[in-house]
Amino acid sequence: FTLYEGITPILVDIGISTYTRFTFDGSTRYVMIPWTRGSYHNIPMINGVEQPVGHRYRADSFEATENEISISYPDAYPEEASICGLVRSLELRENSLLISDRFGFSDKERQSVREVLMSVLPVEVENNAAIIGDRYRITANAGIISCERVPFEDACLEGDWKRDACYRIMIECDREK
Repeated sequence: FTLYEGITPILVDIGISTYTRFTFDGSTRYVMIPWTRGSYHNIPMINGVEQPVGHRYRADSFEATENEISISYPDAYPEEASICGLVRSLELRENSLLISDRFGFSDKERQSVREVLMSVLPVEVENNAAIIGDRYRITANAGIISCERVPFEDACLEGDWKRDACYRIMIECDREK
């Protein structure tokens, strides 16, 4: 998903960098171009596993109302993620977006989630909250929030976003066993 306020990008899909031979080479595309991988999209990594490439790793249901979307997508992850259920709900409220993920784990000993959110606005982490662009705030009811600045090192992305980097916000959640 992406989130904008007017024309201001808050949470985004970075897109693709300049097309090169690596863009079209399946053996290097997902290694050399991070924006093509699940771990650089606004989706969770589960038990250290990102959503793989391929049409079989997709949502199995999608429901929408005027202010809410619900997506079920446990099949978007391979067996080694050890999940048997995953539903994401996005609820647009008056001044906020509530993101809720509900997981069903098939392995009760492995219940680790890393939520990933991408922004092109500068991000600072203060008191376990991510402050995006000095205006927008991300909090979590569980987990530890961190952020890394990821340089684009690509003229196409720098031109598209009018910036030289993006920010990868991560919320680490490990359920006590």
